Amino acid sequence: GVFCKCPKMPKEKEILQLQVNAEEADKEVPGVISEEQTLHVRQVTQTDIEEVWREIVLNHLQKILGLASLDDVLDFSKVIPQHILYNVRNVSKHGVVILQDKTEDLPHWV
Repeated sequence: GVFCKCPKMPKEKEILQLQVNAEEADKEVPGVISEEQTLHVRQVTQTDIEEVWREIVLNHLQKILGLASLDDVLDFSKVIPQHILYNVRNVSKHGVVILQDKTEDLPHWV
C-alpha cells in the first residue's frame, strides 16, 4: 500500500514558544497590531485544532473517493478527532502508526 508522509506535529512547548516569539516580535514593531485589534483575537483551543484535522481528513477522503458527499458513506459521529491526531503524531518513518500502549498491539504471529 501507499502511505502518506504526514508533517511532524509541533509539540505543545514548541507551539507556546512560537506564540511567545510572535508576541515579542509584535512588541518590537510598534503599530503592527493595535490594542483594538487584539481584543478580537482569541486563543486557539485543542478543540479547534481537533476539528480542523477532522475536517481536513474528511475533505481529503471525499476528494479521494470522488464523492459529492460522504453522508451516505460515513457516520460523522464515529470520526473521532483525537484518534486522527494520535495517528498523525505517532507515525514511523515507514508510515506505520506506532502504538504507545503495547498491550493493544497485535500478537507477533499476526
